[in-house]
Amino acid sequence: MQILDNPRRAAPRWLEAGVYCVGGLGKDLIYWLITAFFMLYLSISGKCSSSFIILLFIAGRLFDAFTDPLFGYICDITRSRMGKFKPYLALGMVLSAITTPALFYDPGLNAPAFQCYAALMFLLWTLSYTFSDIPYWALLPSFGAQPQIREKMAMLARLGTLLGAQLIIAGGTLALKEASDSALNTTFFELSLVASAGFLITQLGLLWGLKDRSLTFTTPRLTLRKAWRFIVNNDELLIVAAVTLLLQITIGLAHTAIFTHLATGAAAGGNALHAAALSGAAGQALSLLMLLPLIRLIGRRRVFIGGALCLCAGALLLCLLRLNSAQTALSLCAAYTLFSVGLALCSVLTTIMLCDSVDYGEFKTGIRGEGMLFAAQTMCVKLGLVLAYLISGFQAAFSALIALPSGLSVPPQFDFHVLLLLSTVFALLMLIIYLKRYRLHGIFFNNMLATLELLREPANSAASMHADTAPNAHFTVSPTMVRYALDESCIVRCSAAHSTLTSVIDELCRQLERLDAITSAASLAQEVTRKHASSSCAIAQGIAIAHARGSFALRPSMGLCVLDQPLAELTCPDGNQCDLIFLIATPDDGSSHVTLLGRLSLMLNEPGFADKLRKAQSPHEIYSRLLQCSLKLSMH
Repeated sequence: MQILDNPRRAAPRWLEAGVYCVGGLGKDLIYWLITAFFMLYLSISGKCSSSFIILLFIAGRLFDAFTDPLFGYICDITRSRMGKFKPYLALGMVLSAITTPALFYDPGLNAPAFQCYAALMFLLWTLSYTFSDIPYWALLPSFGAQPQIREKMAMLARLGTLLGAQLIIAGGTLALKEASDSALNTTFFELSLVASAGFLITQLGLLWGLKDRSLTFTTPRLTLRKAWRFIVNNDELLIVAAVTLLLQITIGLAHTAIFTHLATGAAAGGNALHAAALSGAAGQALSLLMLLPLIRLIGRRRVFIGGALCLCAGALLLCLLRLNSAQTALSLCAAYTLFSVGLALCSVLTTIMLCDSVDYGEFKTGIRGEGMLFAAQTMCVKLGLVLAYLISGFQAAFSALIALPSGLSVPPQFDFHVLLLLSTVFALLMLIIYLKRYRLHGIFFNNMLATLELLREPANSAASMHADTAPNAHFTVSPTMVRYALDESCIVRCSAAHSTLTSVIDELCRQLERLDAITSAASLAQEVTRKHASSSCAIAQGIAIAHARGSFALRPSMGLCVLDQPLAELTCPDGNQCDLIFLIATPDDGSSHVTLLGRLSLMLNEPGFADKLRKAQSPHEIYSRLLQCSLKLSMH
């Protein structure tokens, strides 16, 4: 990997921050126009049944979700003078400005023809909007790797999208109230023209004022096979995707309960719902504005936990509402505001987490795939909403089948409460996954950023091999080699009673193969065994370093096996039997093999360090100790 510039040091100017925020506002003007009003427009037209409308929305979301990864890949292989993403921002601007008014235009067709027209326009619009949406979010990591920059830009982006949503919903609702029944179709079309004009103006400002730094990084050519491996091997991305999916299901279920079932309650309809929506929007805006001070005060991890708990508490409080109570309006506003605070905090933090997973992918594979990673986010958002629709439908169908005594029916509170309880369950599941699996924080995260910073230094990048001449050699011979080569999944603990040197080497080779660090576990094991036969890999003090280099290695990598008892068949020259067995695999490039061996040897020479590895209780603790030692040595 060659770095032409260091984006971590290039903080965005106030102009870039402003146009990025306003760009999000314009983008969500048309998104929420379609989300909030297109189904209503189709219903009022009298040419579309409710089943057709629901099926169209679900099919459109699914179509959009499964085309997102392909478009993300196309963005990541794009090379232009404007960068990877700005060309698609420009294309999306033009296409969305055309297709948005077309959705609300009635060409005077009969019902079947109109349905075909609406379906075609909706699918074209979803593709057009994708051209704007994914590139917009994928630009976030290029503003810089410093957490403060990412948090600021993500907050501004979410604030802009929130303002865009509120403007179009409030303005559209007011315009439709003022319009007569005969003029509704004209009002919808005029509203789409206004939203498209606002979208065009903000996107032009975005294209003019924003710098696309995505091509600052030059990485190996990204084939479809590499792209697939890049996605599935980014375990942090998969965790963020799961969190995003569960968050969207939580939001979808709660909003279905509030704005569908609750609207049937006499005391909760009309003004109460409008007041709740307004207070919820104010709560989201305030929480976004308080995001940076909160992170500085208690840390990003605790803010996310607090946001998830706000989601749960808000949903549970909503669940306690009685639809016919005179206090419903005030209680609804308070509970929905709490829920909205959690929604805003969790949404912006998942966006920041996704930015961090871009760096993690670069750290782990040497490839930056902003387009693919943010396409995964948009895919999960759409799938989450579809699943929420389906769960709501299944729940309603189930409640209709409940057997009750003669003369009784299922009260509307039942649907309302069940959906909110399900929303709470999904929010808790999201929090559990985050707490147990997400690890881009603390010492690991700081070490990762420090490693990438050193890898991006001109002195280090000059020592790297260019991707065009050596497509697999995207590494560098820097002091951070150990941190780059090591992965926690390649640290195993074994029982000496059931292990041999061959079984240990085979297991470590398999782990490196699963990581896609080598092409063949068998080839590496064969070469390691051959080298050990000619010269024992046992070094001293119960430590063995088995190593090999060759074409089977895609990048420098290493694994470690910690035995509960020393291995009798492997004895060091000083008479100690080995219980720490390292495995190193590197390409035959003339430098990385010696560098990695040298750095590891320096670490193992630290007094008492090997004993700390032996006493560690888990692979994660071993990994943390290795990272700490590597960072300590690289700073000297």
